[in-house]
Amino acid sequence: MLKAKNLGYRAGSRWLLKGVDLALREGEFLAVLGPNGSGKTTLLRLLAGELRPTEGEVFFLEKPLATYGPKELARKRAVLSQSREMAFPYTAYEVAFLGRLPHLQGRETPLDHQKTLKALERVRGLPLKERLFTSLSGGEAMRVEAARLLNQEARLFLLDEPTNHLDPRYALELLCLFRALAYEGKGVVAVLHDLNLAGLFADRVLLLKEGRAMAYGPPQSLLHPDLLEEVYGVPFRRLGDPKGPAFLVPVPQEVARG
Repeated sequence: MLKAKNLGYRAGSRWLLKGVDLALREGEFLAVLGPNGSGKTTLLRLLAGELRPTEGEVFFLEKPLATYGPKELARKRAVLSQSREMAFPYTAYEVAFLGRLPHLQGRETPLDHQKTLKALERVRGLPLKERLFTSLSGGEAMRVEAARLLNQEARLFLLDEPTNHLDPRYALELLCLFRALAYEGKGVVAVLHDLNLAGLFADRVLLLKEGRAMAYGPPQSLLHPDLLEEVYGVPFRRLGDPKGPAFLVPVPQEVARG
């Protein structure tokens, strides 16, 4: 579905991303992990077509990403960026309806409104539809944004820190939604900071450090303390019952030495 070959992006004399390869299949959830400034958002913007790579190429549905027009691309991939502020006093329904714009042939139809209501219903956002988007809490606003992405009927979802500022309940609900979409055959790429959520939801993870791929593969193989210390520069410990789920936590240097 989505491939990147030797992907690199340079801003001035500095490479923000260099030599990254990845491949995403239909039905797969890929988590992109790494410390701040490691190139995660740059990678997502390259995969979305918002930036043109300095070197390398992105292929989407077996075509070079650069060959897609804006409207065609918007019908096939949906993007959730870090900046989600609305400059206009839209209601939650109007924000969710924005997902229909790439599909409109002139004026909207009753079917477009039916699909908008269905998308809001799937994220439990129908009670919010008359509320101003700016009045919503972080979790409520994220539900509406998720409805917008669903309404776009894309085959690929690119999410930049979707759980940022969400409490555990909303973070789990959101990731369960996109995990379900992957089970339905969609592709999902999500930039995450929570290693344990990545381990629970992702089929594969990409670990970035200083713009380069440190590791790429199943989370069970990669999310171990030694590699994470190399990537993040802090010791980690694996906690939990050996027969149950394990959780990774960073620990202070003096505790690790003890």
